[in-house]
Amino acid sequence: MKSKSLFFVLVVATFFYRPTFLPAQELRSINVIPTPVHLKTPGKTVEQPVAPRADVVRGKVDKALRSWNNGDISSYLSDNFYDKSRFGDSMQTSIPKDAKLRVLDMGSMQILEQKIVTDPDGSRRRVTLGSVEVNSQIEFNDNKNGFVRVPGKNEILYEMSEKIKEAKP
Repeated sequence: MKSKSLFFVLVVATFFYRPTFLPAQELRSINVIPTPVHLKTPGKTVEQPVAPRADVVRGKVDKALRSWNNGDISSYLSDNFYDKSRFGDSMQTSIPKDAKLRVLDMGSMQILEQKIVTDPDGSRRRVTLGSVEVNSQIEFNDNKNGFVRVPGKNEILYEMSEKIKEAKP
């Protein structure tokens, strides 16, 4: 009986001995819930999408991300980009002037939506909304920490338009 009461006293003492200065910590990380993205372009949705050439998509995404180093990334952003002007302003004020974005590699590509659009001149084009996974890092010199590399994995959404070559009879 004495050992049971001693055990109970130890449990209660341990419970009340907790330091009160411990910061609250979250046990789960916050994950972004993907929301559907659709093309704003009017046209007929394609049931069996045709993938654009991977080298063309990768080249254009690489070119757009490299424009980040010149401070010209906003010219590559869609008009539908949320708070486009604020993004450009924060690039000027929050990011070190010598920071460079380096694309390490590009992963999987996925077609989200594809439409066939007829232009006023009668020609047709294929408009593709897709995504590419990009592994990149930002590099800059910090006064306190020296040379800093900040790796990141991003999903880049792109919209690409290609003329459809009509077969001649």
